[in-house]
Amino acid sequence: MRHGCRPVLMVNRAPAGPYRQAIAATDLSEHAARALRAAARLGLLDQARLTLLHAFEPPGLGALALADAPAAAVAAREADSAREAAAALAGFVAALDLPYRPEQRVVAGRAATVVKQAVEQARPDLLVIGTAGAGLLRRAVLGSVAAEVLAAVRCDALAVPPDAPR
Repeated sequence: MRHGCRPVLMVNRAPAGPYRQAIAATDLSEHAARALRAAARLGLLDQARLTLLHAFEPPGLGALALADAPAAAVAAREADSAREAAAALAGFVAALDLPYRPEQRVVAGRAATVVKQAVEQARPDLLVIGTAGAGLLRRAVLGSVAAEVLAAVRCDALAVPPDAPR
């Protein structure tokens, strides 16, 4: 999957019918949009209730903690970041021009952790995730969010890599 250029459906359960609940993890990139379009084109979302999940890390919280900022200041910064992330997700969804309206969730935290927790709590039939977003050096140093998530989830997962170079 790491070197391929085609979507891969990782099936972890015996089929029981069409997918009814799906979570699509998004970092708001073109790679995430491509993953959603691939899932829709393949018909995997035709009968599913779709939730778009965007994890964000509020900038500046570490500096606030080091400065021993009041809890109210930290909470206000988190709330501002959540509003900004929700607006960005809404813009991302509008640009997709989907034939249905997905639920939209923004959650503060490390991306892989947020996605794994959301899958554990919601128990969707399908997870949709793009396999690109970080460059090769960043992936080598920090690890791949998609690889970490795919190794941990028990539901079926559609992993969509970037387009093949032309």
